[in-house]
Amino acid sequence: QKADTVKIESINQTTKIKSILTISSVCSDGCFIGRLGSTDRRYTCEARNKNGTSGKTRFTVKISGMPKAPVIHSSEVISSSSILVKWKAVTMVAKPVILYTLYYNADQEKSPRAVNITVKNSTGNYEHRLLKLNQLTAYSISLSATNIFGEGTVSEPVVEKTSPIDPQPPEILNDGTVTHQNISLTFVKSLLNKRGVIL
Repeated sequence: QKADTVKIESINQTTKIKSILTISSVCSDGCFIGRLGSTDRRYTCEARNKNGTSGKTRFTVKISGMPKAPVIHSSEVISSSSILVKWKAVTMVAKPVILYTLYYNADQEKSPRAVNITVKNSTGNYEHRLLKLNQLTAYSISLSATNIFGEGTVSEPVVEKTSPIDPQPPEILNDGTVTHQNISLTFVKSLLNKRGVIL
């Protein structure tokens, strides 16, 4: 198989300490991904000027067939117990994505909880609403994609804090003294009210 060649020409006389080249579509439909879910691509680099050509530097890059990390493009607090998360479908993969996994955990939780979302179409936008969350709690949310080769890397997390619930009525402890002029009651505030009640 004939190797592809990419030529980079110098546009000035300034010596560059480091050059960066991004080679796109290195694993298109013609790229074979083995059963282990990865393939090796070999590259050769050399430099040329008017005096001749340098020696060749060879290196190998392992290309994974697993999906790249999805990008969460928006998250929104819906209520005291729910957050809406939106992201765009992962494309340009060796094999189609079959599953998205949404990870989320509160500050005090050591390990995240996970929700699996089955892929409906390979393109377009997705959204999922996290439910039964605690009020006034910050949640770290991240996302991954999975295909037949396995689960890809997890996205950078986003953080959202749920809103407080509406003020809850106090708890009446007992009936007090009742006269023809007064009724006295003993009550305490509801433990569900995380913020102070002012009235």
